[in-house]
Amino acid sequence: MEENTPLPPSAATVKTATLESVVTDAKGRKIAFRPLGILDQARIYKAVGADNSENGPYVRLATMAASVTSIDGVPTPASPTNDREVEAAIARLGDEGFLALSLDLNAKAEAAIAAAQEAAASAKN
Repeated sequence: MEENTPLPPSAATVKTATLESVVTDAKGRKIAFRPLGILDQARIYKAVGADNSENGPYVRLATMAASVTSIDGVPTPASPTNDREVEAAIARLGDEGFLALSLDLNAKAEAAIAAAQEAAASAKN
C-alpha cells in the first residue's frame, strides 16, 4: 500500500492496537491506552453533544478517558456513545489515572520534539 492510501478498517485497527501503551497510576493500577483514530474522535464529539463539543478541556478529558482499553487487565467499555457514558469513563479513570496518562503523553511529546529538532539539526549539516 502506498503511504497515503487509507488503511481498510481491519488493518487500521491492528495498526492502532500495536500502539497501545501501559502506565501505572498512583493507585497501582495498570492502565492500557491507545491513540484514538479519526472515527473514534468523531464519536467522542457526537457523544459529548453539541454544547460540550465546544468545551475544549471537557473534550480532552473525554478523549483521554475513551483511549483507555483496560484497567488491571479488565477491558473497558467501547467508545462512549452519550454524555453519561463519557462521564462514566472519566470517573473510572479518576484523578490518578489522568495524571499517569498525562505524564506519559507529555514525556512522549517531549521525546518526539527532541527527535524532530535533532533531525532538523542533522539535516542542516
